[in-house]
Amino acid sequence: MPKGWRIDDDGEQDCPSCEVQIGRDEEGHRSFRLMVAGMSVSVSLLMDNPMWSSVTPRPPSSSGTVQWVDSGAAVGESVETIFHTQAETFVFTDEFQWGNYLARCLASLTLDLLPVVLLHAATLAVGDVALVLLGPSRSGKSTLASALHREGAVYFGDDSLFLRRDSLELVPICRPPLLREGGVALLGADAPPDNWVQVRPGERKLIAAVDSPDRPLPTKSAVFIFMQGFAQAASMVPLTASETLRRLSPTVCGKLSFVEQIDLCARVADRFPSFCLTSGEPVDTARLVLRKVGALAVRSH
Repeated sequence: MPKGWRIDDDGEQDCPSCEVQIGRDEEGHRSFRLMVAGMSVSVSLLMDNPMWSSVTPRPPSSSGTVQWVDSGAAVGESVETIFHTQAETFVFTDEFQWGNYLARCLASLTLDLLPVVLLHAATLAVGDVALVLLGPSRSGKSTLASALHREGAVYFGDDSLFLRRDSLELVPICRPPLLREGGVALLGADAPPDNWVQVRPGERKLIAAVDSPDRPLPTKSAVFIFMQGFAQAASMVPLTASETLRRLSPTVCGKLSFVEQIDLCARVADRFPSFCLTSGEPVDTARLVLRKVGALAVRSH
């Protein structure tokens, strides 16, 4: 994580710089602290963010410190992935989990510093239309996003995006898809051994290969797709504005009052068409989505 990482609000406001400080603990282990404007980021701040629930193991208490411990292996040696806690210290010995933790640190800080909310969603683009796939963990977002990318959609991210509260602009958090073993099997994806990472004890995922986006995510037109279960055949049903509001509101993470949250979701429901999707085979589901989005684009013109 480079020092001097910054968040900018349309270039108009420079928010406090974020950096990682490196030191040694009492036992001589190398440790890292995430600092913003000279202040250490507390674990309790992160634990208030719903995204924290996807990071395991968790600190034993909100007063614990966070470290990534150097195992002492020489450069080039493989380091065994170990997760453990020591008293009030949350210890990482895995670079992927450390990066995962930092990403959630920055997401939580962004919610504090900028007028945005966070959505648990995959993000792609088809022509001039952004696709937002919303759903909880294990709803198939990453698998469908990968299938859509194979069918020609531009891929941005499979987990999270920011939504500007004022303009409703979508700001994706870009990362390659992380596929569970079941998704890899359904897609028939290449699975090089070095591309597997342990995201939780006992659970690993494949970092899938995708093309980097060659253009920004469209901002004027978007389709919100709420993923709801699986069936033999895929189906995609349009949602009314009131149904969209009901489904979207619980998924929004941000510093909003109840009234502000309802108002934001109502504006999203009024502006963007939404669908409820039941997934079938990934390729068939992706093609159904593309047909529906293509039909919408034709009618809008």
